[in-house]
Amino acid sequence: MNRGFRIVSLSFFTIAAIVSTIYLFRLNFSFDFEQFFPTGDPDLEFFKEFTEAFETDDNFLLVAVRKKEGVFEQQFLTQFHDFTIKSKGLPHVVESQSLTKISYPLKTPFGITAIPVIHLDEPERYEADKQRALADERFLYNLISEDATTLVVALKIIERINLDQSRELMSALEKLVKGYSFESYHFLGRPYFQKELVAMQQREVIVSAVVSGILVSLIMFLIFRKPLSILTSLFSIGLGMLLFMGFMGVTGRELNAMSALYPVLMIIVGTSDVVHIVSKHIDELKKGLSPHEAIKVTIREIGVATLMTSATTAIGFLSLISSRILPIRDFGINSAIGVMIAYFTVIAFTTVILSFLKKNT
Repeated sequence: MNRGFRIVSLSFFTIAAIVSTIYLFRLNFSFDFEQFFPTGDPDLEFFKEFTEAFETDDNFLLVAVRKKEGVFEQQFLTQFHDFTIKSKGLPHVVESQSLTKISYPLKTPFGITAIPVIHLDEPERYEADKQRALADERFLYNLISEDATTLVVALKIIERINLDQSRELMSALEKLVKGYSFESYHFLGRPYFQKELVAMQQREVIVSAVVSGILVSLIMFLIFRKPLSILTSLFSIGLGMLLFMGFMGVTGRELNAMSALYPVLMIIVGTSDVVHIVSKHIDELKKGLSPHEAIKVTIREIGVATLMTSATTAIGFLSLISSRILPIRDFGINSAIGVMIAYFTVIAFTTVILSFLKKNT
């Protein structure tokens, strides 16, 4: 292996690793469970037609505010009403509603008038307001709890809010609600789920990568028992996974509910390639060959075999493009690309590093 190839290879992987690290923080995460329905499914088509005519049923965000002693207290109700009014001005919010804004229509000889459900400026009427609200099935369990310790602000949001918009809304909402002296508050709705589920996906990717890395480190120690061989193998596997994630970020491909499988997949494939290459290289060194000759024999005898293994594995994953479910198709394509990235990393990077190692490493 000549010096020029070593320099080019190491330079390429250094640049690729830096770019991948940058784009690692720009990965796109998807939150759309409709993707998991088969394309062309008649029930899905009916659902889409229904939502186009009557809008979706998840374009809301509920904010429950609790006061342990009971919500019918003037200072609390005043703050809660102010929060209801200001929440309408939050990003991507269309309307806000709560008991402090709702009124009963009343027909009088002089026309239609309205009576508020809660008379904010008349504390003496709170008990009657409470009983009336709790007796109304439209409000009970929707805008007020049965024990009258929790009130709810219902926010109507824009249709099909995306992840960036959800994060913007939740950030502004949390900042607004913290400006009041509420005892506790809770969120429920698409923007909150979207933000939390994506955070869960990110945690799953990290946890699966860390756990898999620990297990692989133990396996490498049991197989090689040589510090530099172990470090080379682990670094190569980690680099392959980094390049794959960087590729996902550069190309703008989305990570969905199946994204936690990618680190495991890359570690499994990378480990298989690395073990074959490193083991063969060590065997050739033990035969007395020079590092240069050992690498040549390793690539000639094992490189082709691992290429065939990686290619057939990639083809197996590509067969998933026949699926009618979009995330399954994406998983097949991404996995096939990941398998080949792992192989390319081992052949073009690991072998270069191995060429520097001696027999006793």
